[in-house]
Amino acid sequence: MISHDFYLAIGWVATVMGWFLTLVQLRRAWKVSTDGIALSTWLTFIFATIFWAWYGLAVHDPVVLWSSIVIFPIQFLIIIRIERKGEWRTLLGAAGFVFATCGAPTILWGWSAGCYGAGVLMVLNRWPQVIKLIRSSEVEGVSVASWAIGMVSLALWVLYYSEHNKWAPLIASGGAGLGNAVIVVLATYRHRQHRRLALVQA
Repeated sequence: MISHDFYLAIGWVATVMGWFLTLVQLRRAWKVSTDGIALSTWLTFIFATIFWAWYGLAVHDPVVLWSSIVIFPIQFLIIIRIERKGEWRTLLGAAGFVFATCGAPTILWGWSAGCYGAGVLMVLNRWPQVIKLIRSSEVEGVSVASWAIGMVSLALWVLYYSEHNKWAPLIASGGAGLGNAVIVVLATYRHRQHRRLALVQA
C-alpha cells in the first residue's frame, strides 16, 4: 500500500514544478519580452491562486496552501512588468471571472463546487491558445516543453488528490492537464510544420 509520505512527496514535487514554470515566465517577462504575456490571463491566474490558497487553508492542506503562497509573489512580479493599458477594466473583469467560476459556487454550494468551477476556469484559460494553434501555423512564443512540464505537474496533482478521493480538485486538475495535452500535441505539430516549410524554402 502506498504511504501517505509518498503522496506528500508527489504534492511537493508538483509545487516545485509549478514554481519553476512561473519563474521561467518571470525571467522571460523581465529579461526578454512581455510579448504574448496577457495581463488578463495573469490576473486570472493570480485570483485563481488566491482561491486555491483559501481552499488549502479551509481544508487544512499545507501542500495546496504553500503551493499557492510560493507562486503568488512571482505572478505579482510578472503582472507588474506587463504593460497595463485599461488595467482597472481588466482587473475587474478577471476578478469577476474568477468569482463567477470559483467564488460564487463555493459560497453557494461549498468547496467541491468551487473546485469544479476552478476546473472550468483552467480549461477556459487554455482555450484561446488551443484556438490559436488550430487556426494559425504561427507558433512563436509557444513552448512545447513548458506546456509539457505543466501537464506532468497537473498529472501529479491528480495523483496527490487521489489519496483521499478528493474528486473535485482531482477532476479540475485532470481537465486542465488534458487542456495542456491538447496544446502540446497541436504545438508539436505546428513546430514540425514550420520546420518542414523552412526546409522547403531553404
